[in-house]
Amino acid sequence: MSDGKGLTYILGLPYSGSSLFAMALGNAEGFVNCGEINYLEQDYHEHRRCSCNALLADCPFWGPLIAQAHTRAAAKDPMPQLESEAKYHPIYARRTSLSRRLSIILGRDLRDTYGAQSIDEHMAQQLGFMQLVLEQTGAQEIIDASKNARRLQLMAEQDDFPLRVIVLSRQPESALGA
Repeated sequence: MSDGKGLTYILGLPYSGSSLFAMALGNAEGFVNCGEINYLEQDYHEHRRCSCNALLADCPFWGPLIAQAHTRAAAKDPMPQLESEAKYHPIYARRTSLSRRLSIILGRDLRDTYGAQSIDEHMAQQLGFMQLVLEQTGAQEIIDASKNARRLQLMAEQDDFPLRVIVLSRQPESALGA
């Protein structure tokens, strides 16, 4: 562990064991696992249940975080929209237009491809939420198992939030078996 609070980003293909690894690491002292944070806005729904079987708003982990995120958003602090109608940022879309795919493949900057203001606002919201999680839980390290290379690229550009990356790989035969 470093002296500063930061982010452990888990990168891997689907069925690489990343969720299991994130859960295990999240049980270590100083770590908090938030799963695939890139889907936080899309996955939030007031009637959705947490893995503890409580409604998200009533969950001992997510409830206080959601309430505090709403309070900070009302105070105009950058926070993700945690409302039932919210959608995740287009950068996470699995199906993107051909022009965006070509743009990314050819190395065009993500801010040019998706819009600098949109990306900057989104990253400010994501970093604000991660800081909130660290403050509320007392953890030193947040675990993000998003497995999204575009998100990782944007997180790596954030100078004020230390980033550690864990890449998981698996033999193709094992992944197919999973």
